[in-house]
Amino acid sequence: MYPLVRQPEQPGEVTSGAAARQPERLSGQPARPFLVPLRGFPGRPYVLYEAVRSSLLESVPGFVLGHVSHVYPTGASLYFTIVCAQGPDPVSQWQQAKQAVNAAILGAGGTISHHHGVGTDHAAGLAEEIGPLMLDTLRSVKRQLDPAGILNPGILLARDSG
Repeated sequence: MYPLVRQPEQPGEVTSGAAARQPERLSGQPARPFLVPLRGFPGRPYVLYEAVRSSLLESVPGFVLGHVSHVYPTGASLYFTIVCAQGPDPVSQWQQAKQAVNAAILGAGGTISHHHGVGTDHAAGLAEEIGPLMLDTLRSVKRQLDPAGILNPGILLARDSG
């Protein structure tokens, strides 16, 4: 039925459903960075994909996968999966990759916050992304709505910035 699927070799090993169809599905055209025509999306997502991929070539060698998850009138959310060998200091390796990728995304005109917000992983790059005027606006709103500083203290804005 599926000539490329091997028979289970170990007790309990199962080849089923989608896994059984993978070899057949991938036997046609070669894999592409995206599964939809990129020219149909605003903001040239292939430029962003290439910027992310290029930013990692030296610092974290491996490969980059990308997919579009949400599409809006203003653009699309692109998600990236980076596959690489784990280095001797994985936390430092992740931080280096995160910094390189964030710089590439911002440099290509993308945003790192979109529909999931900023959060602790992206807070350090917030000022660079939104600029001083928007940062001051955010501080002002925070002071008005949370004068006691009890809502996510120190998470998005440093405690001393209001």
